[in-house]
Amino acid sequence: MSDLDPVAVACARRNVARVHRGDLFSGLPSRLRGRVDVVVANAPYVPSGDLDRTEANLQPDYSHEDRVRTSEFVRRNNVPDSDVMKPTRVVLVRHAEGQYSLDRVVGGIKGCTGLSLAGREQAKRLQERLARTEPCPDLILTSLLERAIETAALATTHLAAAVRSDCRYCEVHVGEADGLTIDEARSRWGWHGPWTVPPLGAETVATFGDRVVDAVRQLVAEQEGQTTWLFSHGGFISAACYWFLGVPWQPESELKRQFFLDPSHVGITEWSRDSGREPWVLHRYNDTGHLE
Repeated sequence: MSDLDPVAVACARRNVARVHRGDLFSGLPSRLRGRVDVVVANAPYVPSGDLDRTEANLQPDYSHEDRVRTSEFVRRNNVPDSDVMKPTRVVLVRHAEGQYSLDRVVGGIKGCTGLSLAGREQAKRLQERLARTEPCPDLILTSLLERAIETAALATTHLAAAVRSDCRYCEVHVGEADGLTIDEARSRWGWHGPWTVPPLGAETVATFGDRVVDAVRQLVAEQEGQTTWLFSHGGFISAACYWFLGVPWQPESELKRQFFLDPSHVGITEWSRDSGREPWVLHRYNDTGHLE
């Protein structure tokens, strides 16, 4: 709590344990920077013309609405632009090695059977890294594919938080190619995309990119000022990074890209921004130090 009026501060200190004197954020100690969840302010709101002489004498001049305009007060202390608020952090983690890739199977919902033995070991080493270096997230998300769900389960055993799965964070939907061998899918559709005629129920590169953009936009809007761990897939993470970078996701007809992203198994990619501010900051991409 902070206030400009020394009388109000003294009174509040008799009732509230921690009170600081200052103009909203300026009175807060530096240790609170980037750690505040909610700000509540009692801005100047009573016009001086509505106060009689006695009331006016009881209130400091700067508390009157016509002395310090409320709109100016809000502008100077714009919460979204303040560095006291928690940053929005999105930590993208690719799943560990899946058994489907060793079996050379198209790994949709049906074809994905979880992690390989090596993948489970990768996930355990990821867990050791997260437990040692990462603060607890506010939200843990995965796709609906078993390799992502199992990776998240093994990597978060030190946390009590629930893990939420959502189809929006899946790899490209493969439709009726799901569960077929790679050779079968290649002979029928030229696996693995872009397809001239995609399998029934499959996404094109363009529609996949649109889904990822919509999912990430909604995620950061809903989790403003929070930290989210998202266990997903190489394609999803790559398309998400395009959005964070402000680079349009290119449809099938424009697949000759200026750069190509290829995150590794259990690689960590971290983006953040101060609440309400642009641009996004990339802190690390495809960090696999825990496997070394």
